[in-house]
Amino acid sequence: GLSGDEISFTARIVAVADVFDALTSDRPYRSAMPVEKALSIICNGIDIEFDRNVVKALIDLIKEGMVIKEIGNVYRNLKFEDIQNLNQFLLSLTEQLIK
Repeated sequence: GLSGDEISFTARIVAVADVFDALTSDRPYRSAMPVEKALSIICNGIDIEFDRNVVKALIDLIKEGMVIKEIGNVYRNLKFEDIQNLNQFLLSLTEQLIK
């Protein structure tokens, strides 16, 4: 029954991380989604299900390549729709977040 700032910051981080992991991982009932599609779904839930600042932090980390390097060790099959256009995609999401 908690909402907004009543939810601990740690729980808000875990919520975004858990959904990102679920969407970008293979499941028995579906293949892993490309990162772009997963981020689009998460962005559609901003201020409804997910904290705007946590989502922006995830996108910033991916833009900097930190997440890609780190999770590359765990997610060997992490998929991207178009790696050449990933930076533009991430910039576009960031612009939407800061409006």
